[in-house]
Amino acid sequence: MIPLLVLLVLVIVATLPSLFSRFGKPASVGGKETIWRYLAGPCPQCGCSLEEHDWAMFATTVASEANKPRLEEFFKKAKAHDWRGLKSFSDWEATQNDMEAYVVRCSSGGVVFVLWNPYELYDSDELYMREGISPDEVLAIEAMVPSTSWRIGSSIK
Repeated sequence: MIPLLVLLVLVIVATLPSLFSRFGKPASVGGKETIWRYLAGPCPQCGCSLEEHDWAMFATTVASEANKPRLEEFFKKAKAHDWRGLKSFSDWEATQNDMEAYVVRCSSGGVVFVLWNPYELYDSDELYMREGISPDEVLAIEAMVPSTSWRIGSSIK
């Protein structure tokens, strides 16, 4: 009986890192990331459900007072649709809040979301920007995002 109990404890301990990330914050499960709850509703480009469209995380930076100049640059590039400049942001700290940019692609263009992703487990993420982009912009973004980074539409259900 004791060896079975030890085995059970070892299995539970071994699975904990896959259940939690960022020091207690739930990890993404089955493709559900911070973006998933913002994909409810129609696409502003084609009218279909955003859940049916492919999406990818495009850029991220630390959202802290110490990183304020870089965070301001992140927003400046997002608002100006400077996709190459925005793609250069890939910093992340496990013990800090993050600002994340996601791209949803559509046959008629796409949508960019910029979200604040808090470090604290019980804080909620916040939408800072949601903006439609043209088909040409989506093509430029697709050239910068590896095909393996795109989440297939409806994979978040």
